Order: sequence, then structure tokens, then C-alpha cells
Amino acid sequence: MAEYGVFFGSARSGSVWEILKSCRMNLRLRVIRQKNHGQYRAINTALSQAQGDIVISCDADMILHPLAIEELMRRHEVERNLLLLGFRNDRKPDDPALRQDVLEQTLSAMVPEFTADNRLTFHWPGWPDNLCVATEHLQRLTGTDRLWVTEENTPDGDWWSLPRMVYGCLFSLPKNIYRKINGFSEELRGWGWGDTYIGALAYSQGVPIVPVYSACGIHVAHPDRSATKWPEARHNYSVFERALAAPLMATDSACWRAAAARITEQKELRRCGRTAEICDLARASTLAYLEDPARRSHYLLALGRFDGVLALGGLCPALNYGGRCSLAEDTRKPKNSFMRRMQRIGRP
Repeated sequence: MAEYGVFFGSARSGSVWEILKSCRMNLRLRVIRQKNHGQYRAINTALSQAQGDIVISCDADMILHPLAIEELMRRHEVERNLLLLGFRNDRKPDDPALRQDVLEQTLSAMVPEFTADNRLTFHWPGWPDNLCVATEHLQRLTGTDRLWVTEENTPDGDWWSLPRMVYGCLFSLPKNIYRKINGFSEELRGWGWGDTYIGALAYSQGVPIVPVYSACGIHVAHPDRSATKWPEARHNYSVFERALAAPLMATDSACWRAAAARITEQKELRRCGRTAEICDLARASTLAYLEDPARRSHYLLALGRFDGVLALGGLCPALNYGGRCSLAEDTRKPKNSFMRRMQRIGRP
């Protein structure tokens, strides 16, 4: 049975807390509140209370495909000790399909739009335009390898490693691995590198990092929420680097007891809803969608299955964007190096 922990700490979260306590979902939803100690301590508090074997990380601005969790769990049933990556595509918050009164219908008709994720369709033209295909679906990356990217033909100074492929928007990892690595460093704060931190330490425990393209969701796009986003990222990167240089500490049961002690209130909600029916409809919608050869070839291109694309007669020009694969509108960012912004001092 699924279990979820949701944490709120600031005074402004009171109304959200009341909404959560009264919501109706076909889940075993455990809602826990603590004082405002920040995101990473909140996650550690959730981990201290988790009773299941697999922990699925999912950001609050994600709307998951109805089958996303099932797709992750199917892999864990075959091989438990994996870090599985889910994928996302951006939608604007004013998208009519995301309105609350039609969201159930949207979910029922949703297909996995993983191709718009920037790990498959990169932000701007250059090389590689598809990080997953360039690394043979991450198999060519090890914990120390770096994949350098370019803007057009000019080296960008940006690099990607295997742990950086882990996005907090959606990934899964066994709870026992979190326990072995003592969860998130509580020196982390704000935006950036927390997911990379977990990816690196999990990899150090011999846990393979594997993409699951059928596990995906809608990311509700939003402007930066923190005026100190890039200073936060620089601070967290320094925490990440120190963790890589230090020997891994033994499991610390005291840190988990301290996390549990932060809880101020909790409530477990009953199951109710139409999740099974919505999942069946979404599965049927996906199968019908892929019966179209042009759309199927678009998926295959994103996965580097060029022989399959040719077998289906090539790409439909109306769906092809300059040799790139994306089912969403072109939302690529202007040329702007992630690592250059990380190094800037002052305003983000």
C-alpha cells in the first residue's frame, strides 16, 4: 500500500495544512507537520517515519501521469536496489487542461510526454542535443565521468555527470539506501544539488541509476521562487563537493531519532477516489496514441531507436523540430550556462 508524507512548517502554511487534512484521494496519505526547518530536514523527517520499502521523490509542482508510480514499482519488483529516474514536460500554469474542474479528464487522456524533458531535448542547440541517447541511456557514464556540452559549436563550460541526471521532480530509491547514507545533508538549503547529492551517495553504495521514460509527469512551469536561488546553489554545490571528498559515515541512528522528534502534528487519511479507473483510461489513451506511426516514430527518435524510426517510414515533418524530438512547444531557454550562473556573485 502506498504511503506519502507531506510536511509544512511556516506560519503561512496553515491553510494548506487544513486543505490536506480534508482532501479525498485513493491513497493511504499520512500528513505530518513540523516546525519550519527547511526542505531537506523535512524530507529527512519523512524518511524517519516511512514504513514502506521504496521512497518516491516528487516535487509539489508535478502532476504525475496516472501510471508513473506503477512504472517505477514494476522495475523495483524485478530489482529492488535501483535509483530510478522519472521524466517531466513543462506546461504553463494557465493551461486550460490543468484547471481543477477538468484535471481528472486530463489525467484520463494523458500520454507519457517524456521527450520534452531537457535530458532528452536539451535547452538550446548544440551537442549533445539528447543527453540520454549520447550516453546510451546513462550506461556510458560512471560516477566520475563528465559529459561536456556546447552552445552551437562553442564549449559551454557546463558539464553533466551521472548523479546530475537525478532530478528531484521524480525519482525512486529504496528506503534502506537512504538509511545507509543518512539521508540528505542538513547543511543543504534552498535550491539545487540536493538530488545530485543523493544520486552520488547512492551510486557510492553500488546502486545503479536507471532512466524509466514511461514514468513521467507534467511540471507546472513557474518563475524562480527564490531571489537567492543561485547563491543557494553555490552553497549546496560546496556541500556536495565536501561529501564527495569525505569518507562515508556509518549509519547514524541518532540523526533519525532527531528527525522524528521534529514532528508537531500528524494525521492519516482514508482511501477514497477513482484512481484505478483513471489509470485504465490513461493506459488505453497511451496505447491508442502510439498506434499513430508518426507519433510512435517521434518516441523512438527520442530514445535513439533510429532503426525503429526508419521501419515506420521516418519522421512526420509536422512533428519534427530541426531533427530534435519534442511533443511540447519549443520552450528552450536562451543561451545561458548553468555553471556560469553558479559562479556568479550577486543577484541571480
